[in-house]
Amino acid sequence: MKKEIISHSKVSIYIEAIKMLTPSEVKIIEQLKLGLTDLEIAESLNLSPHTVHTHKKNICRKLKLKGRNGLLKWVISYTPNV
Repeated sequence: MKKEIISHSKVSIYIEAIKMLTPSEVKIIEQLKLGLTDLEIAESLNLSPHTVHTHKKNICRKLKLKGRNGLLKWVISYTPNV
């Protein structure tokens, strides 16, 4: 039963976070969950690596995360498997 509560809480956090992000930022998160590098994400989404980096900075700002490690920890902890 406790696992369901934790899982439900993580889903709620993810849903609230997604509401604050643009569709492009959500796509970046989905690609990060797959373990892709910035260059691979850029190629996959037909963006420049600079644009991917900017989206990641904006995600960190909106979700109040600190740096790349904070973003990656959040992605691993809260995003559902895609």
